[in-house]
Amino acid sequence: MIKLKKIFIYILLPFITIFTFLLFLNVLFLDWRYSHKSQATYQDPFDWLTYKAKFNFLKTINRFSDVLNNSPDIIGLPRENLLIGINEQSNLLSNVPHSTKVWQEGFYITDDNDVKQIQVRHRGDNPTNWLFEKKHWRFKTRKEEQFDRYRYYDYIPFDLEYYFSGIVSNEAEIISPEFNLVELYINQESQGIYIKSERINENFLRRNRIMPVNIYKGEQILSEAIVGVDNDLFGNSGVWSKVAFFNQTEPDDYSDLNYFLNTLIKSENKLTSFKSLFEIIDFNQWVKFSAYQIIAQNYHNDSYHNMRLIIDPWSGKISPIVYDPVLGPSIYSNKILNLEKSSHGLLRLLNKNSFFINEKYKTIIDLIEKDKVIDNTASLLKDLENKILISNSRDIHNLSNTFQDINWKKTIDSKKFVNFDYKNKIQLLIKNINIHKSNILKLLNSKPVGSWHDEKDGFSIKVDGYLPISNIIVNYKENVPKWIYLDINKNNSLDVNEKFTPDENGNFY
Repeated sequence: MIKLKKIFIYILLPFITIFTFLLFLNVLFLDWRYSHKSQATYQDPFDWLTYKAKFNFLKTINRFSDVLNNSPDIIGLPRENLLIGINEQSNLLSNVPHSTKVWQEGFYITDDNDVKQIQVRHRGDNPTNWLFEKKHWRFKTRKEEQFDRYRYYDYIPFDLEYYFSGIVSNEAEIISPEFNLVELYINQESQGIYIKSERINENFLRRNRIMPVNIYKGEQILSEAIVGVDNDLFGNSGVWSKVAFFNQTEPDDYSDLNYFLNTLIKSENKLTSFKSLFEIIDFNQWVKFSAYQIIAQNYHNDSYHNMRLIIDPWSGKISPIVYDPVLGPSIYSNKILNLEKSSHGLLRLLNKNSFFINEKYKTIIDLIEKDKVIDNTASLLKDLENKILISNSRDIHNLSNTFQDINWKKTIDSKKFVNFDYKNKIQLLIKNINIHKSNILKLLNSKPVGSWHDEKDGFSIKVDGYLPISNIIVNYKENVPKWIYLDINKNNSLDVNEKFTPDENGNFY
């Protein structure tokens, strides 16, 4: 017994001590890169030790399970195969966050087993995008080897709400990237389900049949934030960058963006600028974009990040692009909707305008009832359900039910490492999105509430709630005036199109 103690003390204990020290050193290094190295980044505490231990254990278990069940041979979602060397993957994380943007060599295996040389890197500025085992990826092809006019692709870890919201934007025919589900393999090992999306650049314009224009990117967050500058993207053109430009202008020419932002700022208290604003925005696109926000409850494109704008030098029009979509949590709570919620300054101004609001409401009804954007998206998701379940069964990043007693609620992003019962999750989403749809239609098809009362020089009409009052008929029992006027713009004077005359029955319409 004494001999065993000596063996443990003199031989095993030093090794255990060194191993424990290196393990904790690795955890400290991980946490340093995770929440202390990137500019303007805050992350909640994360249990790296448990996370890494569980991942490696489950990875081993899943490998044995795959061999026994031949699960790799069962096809689920379309497969995408990348080859990325261990050294290249290490290079991407060698000096985060800067190294994640440095392109590394890799290969793409086509459906015909052709090997295409590509370059790969991680996507995004948030450390959660590349320090967890399931990472965000971006690859680009050679200029002469584009895939169906696509040179850049993004692979985003599957998020059911993200995908649903993206497909709704596609169904609504708003300017937005395409979103497709794939099962991503890296070095012949399944990484689970990913959303494959296109990058917004010149090729994106060509595929959407848009003439060469300027595309501006607004990101005042994380490592892209400019220190000491206000976060409001709509107050300073200097915090925007160009991701595509009209080839007859200089890349550093921001005159069109400056004009738009100056007009927007002046529109807050100047009527002529407000009218000019309506002349330079693509009214129909902003109406549809705002309608989509309400349908998807997606206000993720806001005043400090996820903004993409098209400014067309041919027409002078400004249009939005849906980027990084989400499905708002209020979808599941069935709360009373706020139909005038504004995610940034431009929409706040537009939502004060009755013409814009009226068109937005009509567009919401058309998208739901006529274009059936919710029904079509839900049907697509239901059709993909079995394929999603097959591909998800190979996702080594998901916990098995055995480990569900562990509380992962406090982690920064539990979706990175949690077992999703996608069958029930899909059913729950479809159930709640249909309730959400019914709530919208019930509200917009309800009877508006209004009243009127006398004033010194006429009468006032009061509208309560969201719905506008229309088809107003004013009737005088006696002493019918020759005309009346409705002060539409509230400037206390008679303007064009504000004067109304009676018909032969004395009714003013």
